[in-house]
Amino acid sequence: KSIYGSLQQEQYSKAKIDYASMVLTGTLEALAIESNRTAFYGYQDNTSGKFLVQGLFNNPALSNYVVATKTFAAMTSDEIFAFFATAISDLTVQTGGVIDGLSTIRVPISTTAFAQLQSKHTSLGISVYEQLLKTYPSMTFEPAIELNKAHLNTDVIYFIGESMAGGIADTTTLGYSEINRAGNVVMGDNTFSQAFSSGSVGAVVYKPFMIKRYSGV
Repeated sequence: KSIYGSLQQEQYSKAKIDYASMVLTGTLEALAIESNRTAFYGYQDNTSGKFLVQGLFNNPALSNYVVATKTFAAMTSDEIFAFFATAISDLTVQTGGVIDGLSTIRVPISTTAFAQLQSKHTSLGISVYEQLLKTYPSMTFEPAIELNKAHLNTDVIYFIGESMAGGIADTTTLGYSEINRAGNVVMGDNTFSQAFSSGSVGAVVYKPFMIKRYSGV
């Protein structure tokens, strides 16, 4: 709920700050953060312990995590390149050739593992991250702190292939029952309030066979 007082609004206006807009922005950002969290973790009923909404981490349609032999921190740059080559080769086999090294591939990755890609360099002084982008020009990385320690207290990485296979462009997307619904502005004696709500159905996975995921990186 967005709540602000008349006195606060007047005080902030002296500094040329629109306090009402600032509170509204904060409210909408809080809803967006919660929707993003639901997309990763799903939503679990506290009484039954059952998931009412499935997230990307606990979607039963996805294959099990493959455990990496080493973390990126313990790998050399050549070993990291070999890891990516194997992952894409496995994804190619898993998708029956629909996805390969030239395909559009989204790579959600833990922020810790991503930092290792940026900090390690090849013998030519190029960061592993830069070299991976040159090798796989249609690959995009999406670092997210939610992937830190996400499986058995280890960092994880996902390889999500994208194509029009099946007539659907997205392999997975964030689902909404409603994005943001705004209630009426209610005026009190010295305050204004407005309720906002949003609904999420977690992560919608259209093509689970186009996702490969690894833990222990």
